[in-house]
Amino acid sequence: MVTWLVIALLGAFAVGSILPRKYPRQHPKAGRHYCYPVFFTLAASPALFLLINHFNDVSFIASFIFWVMWAVSLIVVVMLKKSDGFWGTLLVSMVTLGIVLSPIGISWSASHAPSSASQNVGGAEAKDKASPGTGTAPKTCDAKFSQKWQDNPNYRVVDTGLYGNAETKTITAAQADAKQRQVVGHDVRALAAYAKQEGLRDDATYGDLLTPDKTCLSTQGIALYDKLAKKWDTSKTEVTTAPADGTNTGMENGALVVNTTSGINGDRTALKRTYSDKSASYTLARCGNPVFPGKPKHVPPGKTDQHPPKETPTPTPSTSTTPPSTPPSTPPSTPPTTPPTTPPTTPPETCPPGQTGTPPDCLQTKDPGDNVPGPSGKPTADKPTTPVETTAPVETHPADPTTKPGDEVTDVPAPGATQEPTHQPTQPPATGAPSEGNPGTTPSDPDGNTAAGAFALPLLGLGMFLKRRREDEE
Repeated sequence: MVTWLVIALLGAFAVGSILPRKYPRQHPKAGRHYCYPVFFTLAASPALFLLINHFNDVSFIASFIFWVMWAVSLIVVVMLKKSDGFWGTLLVSMVTLGIVLSPIGISWSASHAPSSASQNVGGAEAKDKASPGTGTAPKTCDAKFSQKWQDNPNYRVVDTGLYGNAETKTITAAQADAKQRQVVGHDVRALAAYAKQEGLRDDATYGDLLTPDKTCLSTQGIALYDKLAKKWDTSKTEVTTAPADGTNTGMENGALVVNTTSGINGDRTALKRTYSDKSASYTLARCGNPVFPGKPKHVPPGKTDQHPPKETPTPTPSTSTTPPSTPPSTPPSTPPTTPPTTPPTTPPETCPPGQTGTPPDCLQTKDPGDNVPGPSGKPTADKPTTPVETTAPVETHPADPTTKPGDEVTDVPAPGATQEPTHQPTQPPATGAPSEGNPGTTPSDPDGNTAAGAFALPLLGLGMFLKRRREDEE
């Protein structure tokens, strides 16, 4: 929300800077109009940069380069004494265009640069560096089992993901299923990864699944392929959204790795396979990376196609209930009682008022004038002491029969009562993962660029003010 507000303010500043305004009457150029097209580019460029950064996680280096060059451009424009002319406008326009496109260029060059020790190794290079397989070679290698490993750009298991068209992001369950089956036949690493995901293998190693010359699946690999394909045949496939709290994986230097923290951000479109026992597996469409519900065993940590979350620490989901309104240290010493629904028991026999003695030998006091023996043998229980039956307690408080009318309601349960646990929705880790309704977006301000854009607004205003002052001094 803040990012969009900053973008809108920068856009408004850019539009306002090119609106024609008249010089004041006392100005030598009174009656003529002026505007600041250079400030249009200076305001529009950070707005465009923030828009790019909102949908693509721009690296820190690219962000630093952008803001340094933008600040230099602002200083140069303010220091120019002459009014905006053709060359000044052209210069700043070219500079701002270059710095806006710099994140795209840096990202492209990083993905196409020659591999080194610090970059991911995939494809033929990864196969060449892999150890010879230890599996048994088949008599003849079926074409669908010949090894043509994926290049794994950006640590993807499948280079172009499971999309039918990566540009338009069109996908169907049948098409994604067919592509996944094709990849596991030609890339033993993907076969081991998906077999691990489906519980057919303890780890994602693949030495025994490969022939010694690394050109074909071994007989063990072909057997695992058939086993995996049969399990997939029993599943119901659909295109849906992967859980935001799942754990992403990647293919780093020829081996399956798992993200160090749970939580998936960005485009979470996935191929879901549901089995008869209600279990399910998810594979991200954008990269073909398998998703695990937690931290899988026997899979080392490493890099994936998403950066680890930058918000730390990850909050632990709270399971506590609302604190009681009364101190928990002073619970009622006796369980709350309800008004009786049956007549009270007969009280101890005593002489009625105005008489002395003990029943049945009760004697009148001297007020009546004579000591006549009281009504002996009559228990006082025969007197109408039964309360009115209209005080039934259950109807008075149907919502909480453990409290009396007028008592303050607290959250302290009655002794012996079983309190149902309070189920609160589990919050996904703070990874910048988007909500279900916003797949494909990354955290709005992963590198502080929104704050820099907000700081650029007053600098633009100050720069325009100084520029105006310098022009008046000409």
